[in-house]
Amino acid sequence: MSHSSIPPLGPELGELISAAALRIRKARRTVALTGAGLSVESGIPPFQPGLSGEMGLWGRYDPMEYATIDAFVKKFPYFAKGVLPAGSYKSVKVDMPTVVVWMYFTANKSMPDSLAYEITKASFDHVDYLKSGLPSWDKYMKAENMFGSPVPLHRGAVQYYREKGVKLPASLIPPEGK
Repeated sequence: MSHSSIPPLGPELGELISAAALRIRKARRTVALTGAGLSVESGIPPFQPGLSGEMGLWGRYDPMEYATIDAFVKKFPYFAKGVLPAGSYKSVKVDMPTVVVWMYFTANKSMPDSLAYEITKASFDHVDYLKSGLPSWDKYMKAENMFGSPVPLHRGAVQYYREKGVKLPASLIPPEGK
């Protein structure tokens, strides 16, 4: 779906978003994980043709041209090289090289900086707790995993990373955060 086909926010949707934001602010704990599906709404194309008629990467590009992980990641920098560890699934007997899309949070730039800061802080300050549900979580929760992202960070996230001493690439800092 292109951004131009997204309907404008109506009063009902605006009320739902405001109610959700209020609940997030008041919540003792909040976790939101995104990935497949939501990336399309962010402008990252799917591999396969979608239900809404989008072409998908393999409909527009010859898969054999991108038959190596390095070539694929070079062409599509929002993907990264990764490894599917042996034992992840019953059929995975050895570590398997693959491409990955890192987990991420998506926020509108109008989200208060303090809320984006607190979400980022909660995510990184509680990796041990998150690892209790997914032992490999700490491999994914590294600031450098996002360095190849084509999407800038929210100002609140930038503030958190700077406080932690993370040297962010200029491409990740939004214009209003420089």
